[in-house]
Amino acid sequence: GSPYAVDVAWVTWRTTGDNALAREVADPLIKAMNIMPRDPANGLIYVKPGPELGRRGFGFTDTVEKQGDELFCSLLYVQACRQLADILTAADRPGEAKTWRREGEKVAKAVRRVFWDDKIGLMRAATVVSREPDIWGSAFAVRLGVASPSQSRQIAQYFKDHYRELVQDGQVRHIPGGMHWDITTAPLGTYQNGGYWATPVGWFVYTLDLVDPKLADQTVVDM
Repeated sequence: GSPYAVDVAWVTWRTTGDNALAREVADPLIKAMNIMPRDPANGLIYVKPGPELGRRGFGFTDTVEKQGDELFCSLLYVQACRQLADILTAADRPGEAKTWRREGEKVAKAVRRVFWDDKIGLMRAATVVSREPDIWGSAFAVRLGVASPSQSRQIAQYFKDHYRELVQDGQVRHIPGGMHWDITTAPLGTYQNGGYWATPVGWFVYTLDLVDPKLADQTVVDM
């Protein structure tokens, strides 16, 4: 929830231009970011492996158990680091802003290294449990500029080559066609375990546009 709190504050500040708001929310947001569970080896968001299940990732995979380093929350963390840096700049705290921007780039570098599967051409969702290739996460990594240019193009090409199994009526699956999560409460082929959603379409078409602008446009029309 911490990155979403930063996002709400950032959007509000950007919309209002109210630097007094930035000064008011900066410290609570820093506190929120500092409670995120982190892998001490690389800074990625981390769900401790073990028999005790229950820790979930971001809201749109709340039925999915993940363990180890976790992709999507790490991407949300990178976005929040950048946004918090903007808020701290507006709050006239440039030194701290620089620190948070560096933190975001450090975690982005870890994302590119830890989650990337060059054989498939996608990012994986987690490192221990639920290691499936993550369609939403891969697209979001491209949209944020976290994926490298080479990775971004490979992801886009995968989307084009596997379009029929990923997209239905302009909606997009979480993971590749024919795959399902390791541990989830959602029945096979439904909801977050094989259902199709509009949530990631913006990131998906942004990515697909790198290799097939016409198909990207058609996805939006179909949605």
